[in-house]
Amino acid sequence: MNRGDSRSLGGDALAALGRRTLPIYVIHMPLLALLHGFLVGPMAGLGGDGQALTVAEYPILLTAVVIGLSLAIHRGLLAVRATWLFEVPRRWRPAAPRRT
Repeated sequence: MNRGDSRSLGGDALAALGRRTLPIYVIHMPLLALLHGFLVGPMAGLGGDGQALTVAEYPILLTAVVIGLSLAIHRGLLAVRATWLFEVPRRWRPAAPRRT
């Protein structure tokens, strides 16, 4: 193995990490925007004291909710065969090695 080989231990580990986190990366921003729309009113209605009490828990809870929902949406999209959302476009894929 040489350093430029994408199949090196580091390359394999990074590729595996990328495959596992891609659904979260692709789905989380629209999901955050929707959640913000739903939660901004109730959070504003808490007032200063209520907001101060939730400031430590809210980001942790919201992160867990976004990750869980992202993975659930990903599973649903795969079930309806919307795999193209999570694939590298054909024009950017490396060419298959030629057999000699």
